[in-house]
Amino acid sequence: MTLLEPARWHLFGGLDRLADLRDPRGETLKIWHPQQGAPEGPYIWVYCSTIGEVNACKAFLQQAAEQGPLVLLTDRHCYRDSYWRHFPNAVVVELSGSPADGARLARELPPQHFIVCEIPAQPVEAPCRLSYGVLRAAKQAGAQCSLINAWLYGYQASCRIDAVEQRLLGQAFIQSFDVISTQTESVRKRLIELGADPACVQVFGNLKFDALEDTSTHLLDQRSRQVIEQLEFAGREMVVAGCLTGDWEFELVLEAFAKAYAENPSLYLILAPRHPEYEEPMRHLWRLLDNSGLSYCVKSRLDKDESAEPHALMLLDTFGELKSFYSRCSVGYVGINHNVLEPLSFGRTVLVSPGWEATYPSYPVYLTTRDLELIVEVADAKALTREMLKSNQHRHADEIKQLLAEQCGAAAKNMRAVFGRE
Repeated sequence: MTLLEPARWHLFGGLDRLADLRDPRGETLKIWHPQQGAPEGPYIWVYCSTIGEVNACKAFLQQAAEQGPLVLLTDRHCYRDSYWRHFPNAVVVELSGSPADGARLARELPPQHFIVCEIPAQPVEAPCRLSYGVLRAAKQAGAQCSLINAWLYGYQASCRIDAVEQRLLGQAFIQSFDVISTQTESVRKRLIELGADPACVQVFGNLKFDALEDTSTHLLDQRSRQVIEQLEFAGREMVVAGCLTGDWEFELVLEAFAKAYAENPSLYLILAPRHPEYEEPMRHLWRLLDNSGLSYCVKSRLDKDESAEPHALMLLDTFGELKSFYSRCSVGYVGINHNVLEPLSFGRTVLVSPGWEATYPSYPVYLTTRDLELIVEVADAKALTREMLKSNQHRHADEIKQLLAEQCGAAAKNMRAVFGRE
C-alpha cells in the first residue's frame, strides 16, 4: 500500500460525493438476512457479482461455508433468491456502489475474510463494479482479503467517476489482496504489472472445472419441477438454449428451432436469456416470439395449475434455474462467451456458435472443451437445426468427467491458500 493511499482515498470520497449530488445513484445498500435470522460472526464476505460467479466458484464456496457464515455481496439487484437457493443460510447484500458501503458492512457484519470471486481484479475493470471502499473497510477490520479464480476483461471505465477511482485507487485495490489465484499465467503477469505483490499471486487453474463434480440440480422451485415432469410425461424432448445475450442469438435459436419443431413436434425449447432484467434486449425478444408463429409460455407468468406442455417453447425469465433444466434436457445450446460446463456435467450434447472472445473468463474452458471435442460448433441456423434434430444422441457424464478430470483441483488449491486447509 502506498503512502499516498489515505490522501487519495479521501480525495476520491469527496469527488464521489460531488458526483452523486450532480447525478444521484438512486440505490441504497440492502442487507437481507436468511429466514432463520443472521448467523453469528465473524463473517466470510464473498463478492459474487452474478449467479455466474457463484456457479463458477461454487466448489470452493461450499467448502468455505464450513469455515464460517457467508455474506454474499453483489452489485446487482435481482439475485437474492438465486443466491439463497445455493446458500440458504447466507446473508445477501446488494451494494449501492457507494464508497461508504464498506464502513456500514464492517460495523454490522464484521469480516474475518473477504473473498472476491473471479472479477473484478480492478475496481471497475470488469462488467461489474466493486468500490475500493468495500475492500478497504474489510482490510481495516482485520480481514484477510483474497481474489480467487482471477480474470481480467480489459474493460474501460464506463463513466468519469469510475475512471477517477481507477486512476487514484487501482493500485491500492490490487495491493489490498493477501492471496491472489489466477486462471492463467498471462493473467498472473498482468496483475503483477498492475501492482500486485508477486509473492501473493499464484496460478491455480480454473475453478469452473471443479463444478463438474456438483451434479445436484436444485429443483427447489415447485413450479419448475411440475413443468419438467409434465414435459417428460408427455414425451417432449427438451432443447435448452441458455445465456443468450444478443439479438442475433435470439434470432438464430428461434429460426433453427422453428425448423426443427416442424420436423419433430416432440421437441420443446426452453429459451433462457442471460439478462431478463434488461428491458431493451427483452423488447426485441418479445417481438421475435410474437412473430415466430410458435406457441409459447413464460415461466414467471405460469398460473399455478397451468401446463407449459401444450406450447412449443417456454421463456425461462427467472434466475438460478437454468442448471435444473440443463440436467433434464436432450441437447443444450450455450450462449456465446458463457459457461459450457453446466450442461456438459450432465453428459449432454452442447452446441455453441463460433466467435468467442479471448477476453472472457469462459474462453479457456471453451478452448479446452472444443479441443477435446466435447462441444459442437454450429456455423448457422441450418447447422443448429440439424443438431437439434439429433437431440437424443448425447454422451455420458462419466465420459466427460474422465476427459476433464485432469483440469480439476483448483478448489483444493484455493482452500489451502485462503484457509490453510483443503
